Amino acid sequence: MKLWEPSVQEQKDEDLAQEIEEEHIERQSPFTFSKCHIPVGATITYFNRGKANSGLECVVVDDKAVEYKGKKYSISALATELSGSKHGVAGPRYFKYKGEWLNTIRARVEGRQDPARVEDVWVIPCNPKLYDIVGAFEKLDDIEWSQTNNTSVGDTVYIYVGGEYKAIMYKCEVLETELYGNRSDEDLEFYKTLSVKPDVRYMRIRLIEKYDKDTFPLAELRERGLMNVQGRSKVTPQLLSYLSIK
Repeated sequence: MKLWEPSVQEQKDEDLAQEIEEEHIERQSPFTFSKCHIPVGATITYFNRGKANSGLECVVVDDKAVEYKGKKYSISALATELSGSKHGVAGPRYFKYKGEWLNTIRARVEGRQDPARVEDVWVIPCNPKLYDIVGAFEKLDDIEWSQTNNTSVGDTVYIYVGGEYKAIMYKCEVLETELYGNRSDEDLEFYKTLSVKPDVRYMRIRLIEKYDKDTFPLAELRERGLMNVQGRSKVTPQLLSYLSIK
């Protein structure tokens, strides 16, 4: 068996199909924050992979609207404006609450299966002999991590911890990318070795969820398509479905 990677055009076609499906759901039953247990006053964040406005925040002001720069919008209207789209887009596909897409939250509440969004979800490894990530996330919510190509603000990162753990133990969200130079000293105590290289690119990630080492053990991860625990890899639909149900 060989892992199939969709082409750029195939991915665009899949994204369009998901957008059409979300617009259909929106027309049948417009998104409401109360149904998804998101309170007035909560902050939600806009993400559009690789786009300049990714990471912008707005505040929920009533059951169907948010406020951005002093103006009231539906989430679909704001997503359309921020994306620069000539046509309306389905807002729940473009906003996250506490690191989770609004359309994913709604699908779960409604008992539907949410389409897998593998294009922005990664698995990255951590060697605890080099970095004490368990200690770091006991003390900190945000840490810095080396960045490779194709990582964007808003992406989801699952961290596989090797050594005695051999399991995915953390789910994080990418807050900032393309960072160079002066790294924070907040987590220096957790590095076993650290070479200061000003030209190394890194990103800032925020902890969303912790898991016990028995939740996503290596044996089960391999059964569900995780082939590489030595380097960063994109999740497969099968693996993402597994990670999303626990």
